[in-house]
Amino acid sequence: MCIFINLNVVLLFSFVYLKNQCPVSLFHFKINGSLAIKVRFILWRTLHFCRKLFVMFLRLWATGLAFYSIIIVVTCYNQSYFKSTMLRDDDDCEKVLNDFALATANYTFCAIRFARPIKLCQFCVGKYLNVESIHNDILTVEDEAGDKCKEKLMNLDRLQVVEAGFDYTTGLWKRASCDSCFVLDDQGNPTKELNSNTKEILRLSNETQTCINEHWNKTSLLGKDPEVCTICKSSYLELNSRYDTLKCQGFCMDIVDLMNSTRAQWSSELGCCLDRKQPEWVFLVSSLVFSCLPLAFYLAAFMFTTRKQQTILKQRRLQENWPSTSTMMSPD
Repeated sequence: MCIFINLNVVLLFSFVYLKNQCPVSLFHFKINGSLAIKVRFILWRTLHFCRKLFVMFLRLWATGLAFYSIIIVVTCYNQSYFKSTMLRDDDDCEKVLNDFALATANYTFCAIRFARPIKLCQFCVGKYLNVESIHNDILTVEDEAGDKCKEKLMNLDRLQVVEAGFDYTTGLWKRASCDSCFVLDDQGNPTKELNSNTKEILRLSNETQTCINEHWNKTSLLGKDPEVCTICKSSYLELNSRYDTLKCQGFCMDIVDLMNSTRAQWSSELGCCLDRKQPEWVFLVSSLVFSCLPLAFYLAAFMFTTRKQQTILKQRRLQENWPSTSTMMSPD
């Protein structure tokens, strides 16, 4: 088609060029001879034929373009229709799956963010409850066809990605014993409210830490400050005693890590456990006494005991019963 279009254009421009450049030639002289008439007639018929041929191919091209356009539109419509139908059927399950992926990602980020010091239970309880809620939706929600999302999202392969993500979330929560720090509902699930024991330990810990921060002179020798030990001793002892009393009921890892950190700070950094430290000379003297006891025992035994003299008796019965060698060898 492009070849015919170019041919038509070339012939058209050639005709125009000849007409403009040769006014006295074939086009503008008085035609008297039969040869000129024939040449002019042949050129006219050639241009007329090329024009018809061009129009014919143009119509064919337009018809084919319209035909293929209709085919493309119908195909795209069918694909979009089937795709929209399939997505509409799985729309609820896809939404629940996306929500579950986002919830587990948020919980994982929160757990790592509050890994040290451990505050997983206090700051990630909302995200944990969100994961549990969406997982329950996966088990119960149905699509428009009446099929449960559980059948489409779970128990389909060996990876079990959904269940593995949920097991990781619940496993981390249980290892931290986070339920022990919250009020439980009727089904035994944790709420966002801390129980009374946890609140009491947090209150006493805040009081102790506030006292330490206000009175601790960090510029003292090796950080040891006897003044802060004296001022904050009552707060620390109350916190420590109350924790020892309530720990049999169970605490989450947040409180356990909090108490370990507070005790390490009180004894190591502040050096306040002086009543638990015994003088070294007592240990050294005790070790020396116990080490010398065996030596003293053997020395006393050597000095205050007498050796018993044993009398060795000579045996003569053998000589009396047996004759001498010379007697036995003498002839009769």
